[in-house]
Amino acid sequence: TVAGFVEKNKDAHSADLLAVLGASTDPLIQQLFEEDTAAADPSSPLSPAGPRAKGKSSTTASFKIKSQAGDLVKTLMRCSPHYIRCIKPNDTRTPLGFVDDRVLHQVKYLGLLENVKVRRAGFAYRQFYDRFLKRFKYVCAQTFPRPFKGSDRDACRAILESVPQLRGGQYYQLGETKIFIRYPENLFLLEELREASFSRMATAIQRAWRRFVGRKRFIKLRKGINRVLAKSGKERRRPSMFQTYQGDYLGYPGHAGLKGVVEFIDPEKFTWNEFFAEAYGRKYFYNPFTQETVWDTAPTPVKEKMYFCCMVERVANHLTGVCAKEFFVLSDKAV
Repeated sequence: TVAGFVEKNKDAHSADLLAVLGASTDPLIQQLFEEDTAAADPSSPLSPAGPRAKGKSSTTASFKIKSQAGDLVKTLMRCSPHYIRCIKPNDTRTPLGFVDDRVLHQVKYLGLLENVKVRRAGFAYRQFYDRFLKRFKYVCAQTFPRPFKGSDRDACRAILESVPQLRGGQYYQLGETKIFIRYPENLFLLEELREASFSRMATAIQRAWRRFVGRKRFIKLRKGINRVLAKSGKERRRPSMFQTYQGDYLGYPGHAGLKGVVEFIDPEKFTWNEFFAEAYGRKYFYNPFTQETVWDTAPTPVKEKMYFCCMVERVANHLTGVCAKEFFVLSDKAV
């Protein structure tokens, strides 16, 4: 304890010991006991017998500790403090081994979270232009997919100005080599926009792939049908090529069953769930059945308009030539 520390450290070194230490050739020993050897030397100005040291006695251990602490404080005040926090990852001293509970306890104990909050009180994020552009270029249409024609600094400015919440320049600053963003919320907004752009690109890739696979399957199926028909000697009826249109073959306005099928509104096509996109400040609707997304307003059910209908025969089995009668309906939505 600190009780009685001063009284216990008032003992002074003997003059013979100081003389022996002063005669040492080691520079470190001479530096540590420079004052003591000078005070023990009667011819020294710092000696109690000297003309300038009237009333002074030899230096004690407590006085040396106090003077060294004062010199350390003066040295620290002349410097710019930069602290390095050391965290012990585990107790077994094994490399690449981290104990989450122990690391979290040290982070809280050392106050690192408070230091991060103080750091973010100024500019929460600072990054070089090239790295910022490489990470957030997907947010702006001027920088992706085609490269930006200009410097990295202008590209970063275009990215930030493309976001309505960051326009004006009061939320960021452009330095010589780095960009500075003031609030963490702005950085989180950029991250959300980046993730949303990735989602849109993934959807576009899926749509293109499905279209390619579907068209490839359709072409293969059409070639197979033509090959089967050509092998069995079947072809289209020649008189049907010149058959004129004679109106509604089935009497659609008075055909209750067919009218109900054509005017049927599929509830799955109009099942829209409402969401809100915080990154854009807008609401959007998503259909889980058709996997479609629309902004602001959900589509309203609209009845299809019928243009033509008739009874047709469809080849149900190409090997046996068995036909099946079905309705052929042509509307403004589909066939």
